[in-house]
Amino acid sequence: MAEEKKILPAVHALIFDDDKFLLIKQIINMDEGELIFWDVPGGKVQHSESPYDALHREVKEETNLDVEIQAPLGMWYFYRVKDSNQIISTLFRCHPLHMNIDLTANPTNERIEEYVWINKQEYMTGQYQPSHPSLFNLIVNAS
Repeated sequence: MAEEKKILPAVHALIFDDDKFLLIKQIINMDEGELIFWDVPGGKVQHSESPYDALHREVKEETNLDVEIQAPLGMWYFYRVKDSNQIISTLFRCHPLHMNIDLTANPTNERIEEYVWINKQEYMTGQYQPSHPSLFNLIVNAS
């Protein structure tokens, strides 16, 4: 019997410093090779964890940044490669409390190898492939 697919809650941070925002380059190993995309920091909400605590934890794990959560921007979704579960994420506008990014401190096995600060015009060139079109649309329309 096939395993039932799940819908999982997540939170992500669109971290703005002036008119630029942070993207991280993630690489997922697959049988066919590597899947490479640009994402915003974030991840799943754990059982009994508030979405705000999860956002602070995920941003700290992936980037070493501490952030001020300013406002929710909307929701987006994607299907996780390893198990096809659907992730429904709320994207929050955030502001960094410092600029000491460290991608090597991530305690998980996620491959986050690079980061950039870009503005919306740079993002809209298509050079930074997002994990899903719904994230692209949400970022483009974010204020």
